[in-house]
Amino acid sequence: STTLSDLQTGFRTKIKTDQSGKIWGNSELTDLVNAAQLQIQADGQFNWGANQGTSSTQVLTGGTREYALPTLFGRMDLVMLSTTKLYEISFEDAIVRNPSSAQSTPSNYYIRGANIGFDPVPGSGTVTMYYRTILASLSASSDAISFPDNFKNAYLEYMAYLAWSGLRGNEGTAAGHLSNYDREINRLRTSYILRDMASLNYRVQRYANSAYGVYPYRADV
Repeated sequence: STTLSDLQTGFRTKIKTDQSGKIWGNSELTDLVNAAQLQIQADGQFNWGANQGTSSTQVLTGGTREYALPTLFGRMDLVMLSTTKLYEISFEDAIVRNPSSAQSTPSNYYIRGANIGFDPVPGSGTVTMYYRTILASLSASSDAISFPDNFKNAYLEYMAYLAWSGLRGNEGTAAGHLSNYDREINRLRTSYILRDMASLNYRVQRYANSAYGVYPYRADV
C-alpha cells in the first residue's frame, strides 16, 4: 500500500528539486498529502469505495430540531426512523412548512452546516444514519492511503499543484500539474465510480413546467 512516506518521496521525485527538503519539509508535505486526499474525495462526491459503509444512531429529544452530524461525515446515503425512511428536504422548506416548530413524528430531514435537522420537530425516537465518511488524515510516515495504489499519481499531481501555487511557486508549472490532476481524477472516476451506477447522484428540479402544467412537489429529489 502507498504510505505517507511514499508520497513524500514521490513528490520530491516528481518536482525534481528540493531533494533535501529545505523548501518543503516533511511537515509541509504531510499537509499537502492531506489536502490532496480531501480534494480527491470531494471530486468523487465521497462515492469512492473507501468512503462507504458507515452508520450511526441518534436518539431524538422532544422539541430539539437539530443534532450534530457524526465526526468525519462526508455525505448522507439514508436516514431511517426505526423502519421508516426519511426524505431529504432543504432547511428553508422545513421552516416554511413548520414555522411554529410543532412536534410530531419526523418524515423528513435536512442537512445544514455540521448539523442534521428533522421535520416535523421530533417528540422522541431514534434515527439511524447511513453515510459516507471523510477519510482520517495521515500523520505517521507508515500510514497508508485507503485508496488503491493507482491513486498515487493523483495525490502527487495535486500536491505539486498546491506547492507551485504558493509564495515560492510558479503559476505556469502549477497550472500544468492541475491539468494533469484533472486527467487523473477523470480516469479514476471512470474506473471506480461510473462502473457503479447505484452510487451516482442525479439532481433534478422539484418543480418542472410542462405543456400540461407544473409537476407536483417532490421532497425526495
